Amino acid sequence: MSRPSIATEITIDEARPEEYEAIARLSVEAYREFEPFWGERWPLVVEGLEGVAARAEHGVVLVARVGEHPVGTATTHPTSDPERSRWSPDWAVLRKLAVAPVNRGHGIGRLLVQASVQRATDLGSPALALRTMEFMSAARSMYERMGFEYLDDHAEPPVLAMAKGLRPGA
Repeated sequence: MSRPSIATEITIDEARPEEYEAIARLSVEAYREFEPFWGERWPLVVEGLEGVAARAEHGVVLVARVGEHPVGTATTHPTSDPERSRWSPDWAVLRKLAVAPVNRGHGIGRLLVQASVQRATDLGSPALALRTMEFMSAARSMYERMGFEYLDDHAEPPVLAMAKGLRPGA
């Protein structure tokens, strides 16, 4: 039997500062399953996930809500940081996609990625790039289905780089 869909109840919008703490908590919760893969680097991962306000200074923190309750998040940066990435500085970047484990399987991640694609397109970016990890198989499969392609020369395993070409104005 399939689960009931909550897709009609989901809204995607720019996060409000008063939501940053809840977004940080749900992000850590979403990534916790990967703690064994991160090992001793896990505290640094948590620090990055909790840095919602810092991400909002340089990009748009999106939040997926059911009612007023945050259930997912992603950050879209209008340009890449040439000191931190190997891709073109005019590419937009998707970072920190997270969906609360209890809310997975309802298309929330896809909606957040679609919203990031739209933001990047609206900004005139020629591509939306992201990094994922080899062990994040569900996310990688979703990105592949959404038209993202691997960029073999832009990261080293276990980090994987992907990008989707955009057609501004489309």
